[in-house]
Amino acid sequence: MGTWWEFVMCQNYHGRSDIGRPDVALKCARIHDIDWEESGVGQCAGLDGSGKGREGVRLLRDSIRVTESLGITYVSVYLPLPPHWMLNHQQQKLHRRYQRGEGLYSR
Repeated sequence: MGTWWEFVMCQNYHGRSDIGRPDVALKCARIHDIDWEESGVGQCAGLDGSGKGREGVRLLRDSIRVTESLGITYVSVYLPLPPHWMLNHQQQKLHRRYQRGEGLYSR
């Protein structure tokens, strides 16, 4: 779970607009020693990180079929966020670590 979470946080670090971009996903996988091709991630997400891998497309289709069969038309998700200053504080800590060449995003 630690590697997965670090991968997610690495993408978050690059900014909301870059989450899911193939170049960011591949970079974060490389930083956190995720073997994109051999671990199975590439088969799911696509070897190029495009999100068009055969397994991922199949999983999405299956999910849509199940959702439709249950009569679900939309999902409303409420995610309580920590106070704004906490997010800024966490981002500042990550940025300082990055500048010093430490931690998760230093490679």
